[in-house]
Amino acid sequence: MRFDLHVHSIHSNDGSATPKEIIGQARKHGINGLAITDHNSLEGAIQAKSEAAGMKDFVVVRGMEVSAKEGHVLVYGIDEPIGRGLRAVDVVRRAGELGGIAVAAHPFRFWTGVGERILRKVNFTAIEGLNSRSHKEANARAREIALELRKPVIGGSDAHALGLIGVGVTLFESPIESEGQAIDMISKGKCQTEGINSSPAMGIKTVIRNFTGGLHRGAKKI
Repeated sequence: MRFDLHVHSIHSNDGSATPKEIIGQARKHGINGLAITDHNSLEGAIQAKSEAAGMKDFVVVRGMEVSAKEGHVLVYGIDEPIGRGLRAVDVVRRAGELGGIAVAAHPFRFWTGVGERILRKVNFTAIEGLNSRSHKEANARAREIALELRKPVIGGSDAHALGLIGVGVTLFESPIESEGQAIDMISKGKCQTEGINSSPAMGIKTVIRNFTGGLHRGAKKI
């Protein structure tokens, strides 16, 4: 089964599609499930969960992308938001307290990745080893560290617009019928990744946008 576990909606200040539009696009292109992971907000995830209620062939995993002190952390399976600006170790701890899991997002992306030191220091459930807005070398390094640390690897498009949904996905080994099953499979490492890497030009644009946006926010990560 193919899940896009990193998608942004209009509830991120850089997203352009509604949760309903995102689900429609995903189903149209054969995606079996997704997580809307808006920046520091659960609103998109909650709306998507409501939109998908009653759909027997599509699963929504609640998620958000938390701006930790050291970089971005994807959190799944929680029902209340985690505040920005915490240390990554505290985001991981809080996710566990809320019954969810925490994943290091695009860890080798300049400005918004947690980097190798935090990957080795903090006990993330998994590492995002395929992010379609990160370049090939950054994704490869994330997978290398995950292998060394024996951590599961997930993938996602990091789409901020409808046209990119599903270009990066997590493949599950067996059918997924619920959020809990998806989280359990991730935790057990019963998944792999598939999709494209960012082009060098797109990678540069992403870094510039993140950096300049951060300056406008007073050097805060988005």
